[in-house]
Amino acid sequence: MELFAQILALRTGEALLFSPSAVIGIRDLTRDGITIEDSPYDTESRASYSTSTDSDSDDSEVKAELLRLGHNFMKVVVRQRITQDGGRSVMAA
Repeated sequence: MELFAQILALRTGEALLFSPSAVIGIRDLTRDGITIEDSPYDTESRASYSTSTDSDSDDSEVKAELLRLGHNFMKVVVRQRITQDGGRSVMAA
């Protein structure tokens, strides 16, 4: 019922996006496992990766996780219409 209430509360130009495989952020991890940057969304689906600019040095290694939307949804704002008449001229053609 909470989801339905959020749908009803949407204003013009707002939408709820549901896309389980969407990447919504990157969590960068230090070598100690401390989170530097995080996403405001609580996600369960993560894909980890690490990369290194110099294969001989551990100091340049970057470890991060891709944060996916998973079972959650995100509120998005849709841009305003481009045409001055709101698209009516396209519909009439």
